[in-house]
Amino acid sequence: MQRTTTFIFRSNHASFPLIRSHILLRPNFRPFSSAKARPTPQPPTKKEYSFGFMMVVGSLTLTATIGIYSYIVSKIDVSQYKPLTRKFKQDHVELRSWSGQEVYLENESFYTPSTFEELEQLVLSKHKQAEREFAEELKKKEKEVVFWTKFWEFFGWRDPLKDKVKIRPMGSGISVNGLSLEQDGMVNLTNMNKILNVDTKNKTVRVQAGITVAKLAKDLKRFGLTIPNIATVLDQQIGGLIQTHSHGTGATRAPLDDYITAIKIVTPALGILELSSDETDPTLQELFKYARSGLGRLGIIAEVEMKCVDAHKLKEEIMVVEKDKIREMHPKLMNENLHLKYIWIPHTPSIVVIKSNPVPLDTPIYTSVSDDEDERKKPLYDLYYKLQEVDFNALPRISRETIAKISAKDIRDRLYMIDPTNKEHVKLINEVSETYWKSRQGVRVDWSEKVLSRVVENPYEKFEVAFPATSGKTGMLGKYQVDKYHDLDFMFEFLQRVEENGYGVHDCIEQTWSAASSSPLSPAFDATEAAAPSTSLKPVLKPNVYSWVGVGMYLPNMGEKLKKIKTQLHEMRNMTITEFWDKYGCMEHWSTNCAKSMYGAKMVVKAEKGRKAIKRLHELREILDPYNILGSEFEFASTDHPDNLKTIFGDDS
Repeated sequence: MQRTTTFIFRSNHASFPLIRSHILLRPNFRPFSSAKARPTPQPPTKKEYSFGFMMVVGSLTLTATIGIYSYIVSKIDVSQYKPLTRKFKQDHVELRSWSGQEVYLENESFYTPSTFEELEQLVLSKHKQAEREFAEELKKKEKEVVFWTKFWEFFGWRDPLKDKVKIRPMGSGISVNGLSLEQDGMVNLTNMNKILNVDTKNKTVRVQAGITVAKLAKDLKRFGLTIPNIATVLDQQIGGLIQTHSHGTGATRAPLDDYITAIKIVTPALGILELSSDETDPTLQELFKYARSGLGRLGIIAEVEMKCVDAHKLKEEIMVVEKDKIREMHPKLMNENLHLKYIWIPHTPSIVVIKSNPVPLDTPIYTSVSDDEDERKKPLYDLYYKLQEVDFNALPRISRETIAKISAKDIRDRLYMIDPTNKEHVKLINEVSETYWKSRQGVRVDWSEKVLSRVVENPYEKFEVAFPATSGKTGMLGKYQVDKYHDLDFMFEFLQRVEENGYGVHDCIEQTWSAASSSPLSPAFDATEAAAPSTSLKPVLKPNVYSWVGVGMYLPNMGEKLKKIKTQLHEMRNMTITEFWDKYGCMEHWSTNCAKSMYGAKMVVKAEKGRKAIKRLHELREILDPYNILGSEFEFASTDHPDNLKTIFGDDS
């Protein structure tokens, strides 16, 4: 916990004796009322001249440095950033994550093994190196090393002597907080991307962890199978997807880590472990549930066995409804749709409802939405030219022929960036976005992976929480009856606080649902949820449904406007921590929080189940990775109140 000492100067009478005694100690002091002449001021000495000159030079140097840095940052453009873009230079690798974070590694510190044997040898050699270096330091100055090791452990901070050798595992770099980035060493399994076995009878598939969702879905289709759900982005690697508790859009579907039935993991201290959901030993069963979704902290997942479902097509319907009517529609939407997503458009009366359900395989692929994209983009273009006339300097002059070639999302982002957090300005763009969504209302049919995924063109930053969505009881016929939907209460209260605080929020607040997870680290973990995750293509609402709410802001460019966006996001996140987390039982999604600590991303955990899970993860990591070679700049914090954070372990420990 970082402490801040504040000096308070008071002007009450209790301070006067101190002031008086200080004055009397001054040899040349004379009361103002004295008639005696004051001593003649002496000219400054050479030492004083030198000190003054150094202060002036230092101030000018600092001012120039800050000015140069601000100018460089303002010129950085991240609009071209894609999930995990890699550039191999002559002597280093540049990695940029989803939200524009970047890290530079020496070529020899970025590993891409092609075989399981190479991965095993890499992990073993790095563990031995870390062990050897620590032993050498301990031998040189034993007492000092032991003292500082105990010191770091006492405060729950990382031990620098156990934090030198790194091979942080990463997937596709989708996490917006740079969860997988580590400049001292990283390993990526992009070359380990094969399907190892498909069991059509039991509907399972065994794959190498580096395979992407897109490749797996494509290859499984030949066997008449597909994965149970899609977490929006097809570029995700399966290993990274399950380690960060990615979820989809169905209230009857658990987060994707819950569909993992077996893993093969390479740990630094214990070597190769093969774990499965069939483990009878309670310790191994617990280790399996932690390791399959351990944020890359317990080992590197090399192979994964996952449950599948029959390949199917989905009929997607998009409709824009008034927020005042959603409460009446919500129970039916939740009970009758396999996949459901709401997109809340702040500062407008509308909400976008996207629902998807299976249709027969012989249903032709089609869409009822007009192909005239120019017509749908016209309101955005009109607003662009309207604002351009108001302030010529705010937007570059672009001909209508040129602007017609720019995508609607790019135009929208350029409009936002005029004043990205100004409520009235953002409202103008959200109203146009509302019109755009209304033009996209309709129906389309396609394969499930295409319907459930989308392309995210421009970077954005967000925070996301999960919380119990319903409360109710199971009736006599075994059907779950909902008494109250807390998910809508959360959203209406949150939007009300946004308006009261004057925040300008972009049109990317998404609300989805999932069933509970049996993985202790999952934000949707429920200890009472012992049933196997559903693979049925029919929506049957069960107890322990969780709602996921992600609040995002677009990041088209850097500079002062980026700082305003991040500041507002952090303020909104802090608002939800203080006003919503205890009330609704929220847990933050590990890979999408936007907060930063002095080391990296800071996760605040208030729920008791989350604190217990983090503590146990730390204990397991001490066994499986005692020298923290898999760690990253990622900090966990436990708190009863946001003003009283206590770090219980970090990137680190």
